[in-house]
Amino acid sequence: IVCIAARHVGQALQCVFQLRFRIIQRGTAGIGDGIAAAAFLAGDHATALALHERLLPLCKALFLTTNPIPVKAALELSGWPVGAPRLPLVSASSDVRERLTTALAALRPT
Repeated sequence: IVCIAARHVGQALQCVFQLRFRIIQRGTAGIGDGIAAAAFLAGDHATALALHERLLPLCKALFLTTNPIPVKAALELSGWPVGAPRLPLVSASSDVRERLTTALAALRPT
């Protein structure tokens, strides 16, 4: 609610990171949250925003369908053969795999 009421982007960003940091403190956040939150808490808001924006496409791709389907697909696309999900889940569709491939490629060093 506080984030929605924020009038400035900086205030909204600060609110989001404060909420994420509380989640991180409880040990329930992902690596992307931890990296961006650490930069934010160090006072480097520009780096925090840049990291958040860089990781966001992957975060979105990892939730295109029911987990662990996209997570397993991302791991396989990254060279970690983890196998198919157990039934009743099925492997990732070609569209999900394509979007994961694009998101992962954008994060790899050139």
